[in-house]
Amino acid sequence: MECMGRYGFDECYINQNMIGFACDGASVILGKHSGVGTRMAKQFPNTILWHCLNHRLELSVSDTIKKLNSINHFKIFFDKLYSLYSRSPKNQRELIECSLAVSEQVTKVGRLLDTRWVSSSFRTVKAVWYSYESLCKHFETASQDFSRDSTDRAMFNGLEKRIRSPEFLMDLGLMFDTLYELSSLSELLQHRATSIMHADQMIKRTIRRLESLKNNPGTKSLEAECAAKELQFNTTGLKHNKAIVNINKHKFLGSLITSMEDRLFKITNPDDSTLMKDLQILNKETWPLEHTPGFGENEIKRLCRRFVLPEIILVDAFCEYYDNIGIRTPSALRPLINCVEVIPCSSSECERGFSQMNIILDEKRNRLTIEHVSSLLFIQLNGPPLTIWRPLEYSKSWLLHHNSATDVHGLKSKISEPHEREEIWKYY
Repeated sequence: MECMGRYGFDECYINQNMIGFACDGASVILGKHSGVGTRMAKQFPNTILWHCLNHRLELSVSDTIKKLNSINHFKIFFDKLYSLYSRSPKNQRELIECSLAVSEQVTKVGRLLDTRWVSSSFRTVKAVWYSYESLCKHFETASQDFSRDSTDRAMFNGLEKRIRSPEFLMDLGLMFDTLYELSSLSELLQHRATSIMHADQMIKRTIRRLESLKNNPGTKSLEAECAAKELQFNTTGLKHNKAIVNINKHKFLGSLITSMEDRLFKITNPDDSTLMKDLQILNKETWPLEHTPGFGENEIKRLCRRFVLPEIILVDAFCEYYDNIGIRTPSALRPLINCVEVIPCSSSECERGFSQMNIILDEKRNRLTIEHVSSLLFIQLNGPPLTIWRPLEYSKSWLLHHNSATDVHGLKSKISEPHEREEIWKYY
């Protein structure tokens, strides 16, 4: 609070203007007794405390993995791929050579269902799907390479038997279709223009799509099923592996849907139990078909009290909006709509800032001061793109202050002494 006060955000200003506070689920933030969000909600009761939906989505996927042991073999296989190609340049080089032989483009294989957001897991599965032939060819070549020791050859032989099995391919197709839906949802939730009402609609739509995957297989699942029947996937032959137990599709999707419903539709603050119901009043798609007198007035009043807005004016504006069947939005209703759209549903902006900070302050630029990092970070996150930036005035200012290559007042570079290894450098 002292830090915020130094930048003009005193308690009076926060109490009048702060609408929502989105964060991850760490105990230091959402702790029941002394978490930052909990203490802020006590000090500013009108603030909406919201657990980031992207983090909730990750937790729902994690819950599903803990419940189903059949996913473990699939995850272990991907972890093994990650360790093979991320720590060994030799394996990376051999894989690229194999991919050129089958005319494929190999993408980088990463970890599956780890601490990263679900979109990175989808990129991993996608990479394996489109690099399937390359991986099979590399495993086969490495298992017959006698320049390796017997342990390595046996490991690659086991990986080849696993990846060439139709059981693995069907699990890969199922995970591709499922993670595609979850990745699309995760990326939409990360968009800075996504409101809580829009996020609620997208979550329900994704759950409906996952429900449909139970009885109507996705595109990749159908391809995997056809390949399993013919024991042939593109140019790669398949062979059954009795050691692999397929993921139960109905149980997997059912557990995932249940976890998403428990996590994503849960209100962070118990005092906000009617919040989503009140917010849905502004969505004309939820209105009843028959015109009901007094519809939505109590919800609008509760929202006005929450956002400290005039009740009488906004109730009349909503009645006008409701009478016009949502065709034209009254200008008097705009302050309430703006408050609702400002409520953050994700902490992706903060996460995006951490990513940009790691890019700016890398191992080659580790001597930047805090002020310079802060300025570069601000420009990266909020600055205009190069297409609309006009460098002319900055160039004029630079030249007017005699900052130029021909400036005699500038510091002259020292002539370096001949280095004792200069002749060796020329030879190289």
